[in-house]
Amino acid sequence: MVCGELCDGARCPKHQRARERLRGSAAARGYDGRYRRLRKEAIDAHIARYGQVCPGYGVLPHTATRAELSVDHIIPLADGGRNDASNFQVICITCNKRKGRAHDVAVDRRVSIGTAPKPTPKKFLIG
Repeated sequence: MVCGELCDGARCPKHQRARERLRGSAAARGYDGRYRRLRKEAIDAHIARYGQVCPGYGVLPHTATRAELSVDHIIPLADGGRNDASNFQVICITCNKRKGRAHDVAVDRRVSIGTAPKPTPKKFLIG
């Protein structure tokens, strides 16, 4: 909302509070203690299987620190998705933002450094 009041963020304090009241708490939106436990388990399992690598979403696999890895809901909670492991995928925060509310899966394959395909050389005709 634009009220004309100067502020540091995107919304003035009055409108920020109003937005937060409408949105509800994190727990009310489904991000409760159970979700936090499942999120940690999913990230631990991903790191044990693939290491600290994001499978990429619209980009090639790339390294990501544990702090950068996040759990993404394949089908967002707001669209009827559930808080269980079958609806989770572990991708980095940047890829999670790139995905937005799309309902598709990032790459589901073994990922490691150096798995990016090598570009094929292009032949140019000089004449």
